[in-house]
Amino acid sequence: MNLQGKTVILTGAKRIGQTVAEELARKGVNLAITYRSGKEESEAMCSACIAAGVKAIPFQADLSSEEDIRKLVSAVKKEFGQIDILVHMAANYLKTPIESVT
Repeated sequence: MNLQGKTVILTGAKRIGQTVAEELARKGVNLAITYRSGKEESEAMCSACIAAGVKAIPFQADLSSEEDIRKLVSAVKKEFGQIDILVHMAANYLKTPIESVT
């Protein structure tokens, strides 16, 4: 599948999402990368994608909020003109001390 020039909303570009973002950028995909609270990390990921030759913009959104999702879609369409693919990588990770795991 040729992804060159497609626009992807990537929710979460940490951990596995970072690898996904890097690979999509190598394939020529423009990225709208969402973050809830990690603005600096998201900006750094976008900079790495831009260096690979694609358009990449971070967008703040709480994906548990329908209003934020609507605003996100509208903002991405305004910036990129289209949305072709959604890659949902965002998740809440509850930090649990290893000693408490059974």
